[in-house]
Amino acid sequence: MLELQGLSRRYGDVVALDDLSFTVREGQMFGFVGPNGAGKITAMRIVLGVLEPDRGEVRWRGRPVDAAIRRRFGYMPEDHGQTFLRKFARGRRVAVEDGRSHGG
Repeated sequence: MLELQGLSRRYGDVVALDDLSFTVREGQMFGFVGPNGAGKITAMRIVLGVLEPDRGEVRWRGRPVDAAIRRRFGYMPEDHGQTFLRKFARGRRVAVEDGRSHGG
């Protein structure tokens, strides 16, 4: 289980993340959505260890994430994610419009 607990990050006067918390359970597919500047990339950079949060922590299976744990993480950037989603949707009767999926 991946847990983000109270992550906050500022760039000078700009608040990129303000007390972000959520949990992704094992086996759960999870994606970020939101407008530009919402903090999605900042959060992923913190999870991956590229940035440090000003406050909060990232935990994996109840333990703080360290370099050894991060080596096991994978990340699919948005441009590749939309390509994957379109290929995935073809065989599952799911319509994809502007990066959003509909149907079932």
